[in-house]
Amino acid sequence: MKTLEIALVAALLLACACSGEPEQGDDPYTTPTLGERPLPSVGRPDDVGSLPILDAGAPEEYDLSTLEYDVDPGCCNVTFAIAGDDAAGASWVQLIGSATPLADGLLLTLDDGTWSVRACVPSNYVGTYTYVVGREVDGELEEEVTHNPHAPSNDDVDNLWLTADTCEQNTLDLHAQTSSP
Repeated sequence: MKTLEIALVAALLLACACSGEPEQGDDPYTTPTLGERPLPSVGRPDDVGSLPILDAGAPEEYDLSTLEYDVDPGCCNVTFAIAGDDAAGASWVQLIGSATPLADGLLLTLDDGTWSVRACVPSNYVGTYTYVVGREVDGELEEEVTHNPHAPSNDDVDNLWLTADTCEQNTLDLHAQTSSP
């Protein structure tokens, strides 16, 4: 049996040795030679002069003063403010409302002792808003929720938005009041 195994191994080795050179295409690692092929053109065609010229005519004249814009007439540009004394020692102040568009919070800026921010609020906004005052105390950040005591309030925690049909009917300047009238 051993002789038969040795004979089979010898025959396989002889067959491998006598197989010769592989022909092109037989070797999976040899890239076949490609024939010439046309490359796509890039840019404008050479015969630009033969293309038809389209004449759309003169542009129409528009009177821009008569255009109507699709603007929400109920959006009131309002300034919200809190006096620096009411947010003493603040590192930052944020206004947060109970409903959109104030629900995401607006960061106020300090100018001349008053923290304020401008926002576009619908005249029919139903909700309240409050101020979050951030202070650094002994290296720790502390937050205090407060309200503007000079603006409309329904309690001693939140300021109140006075709902109206139009911005003109609403008393927007009350939200920026930082002292008693």
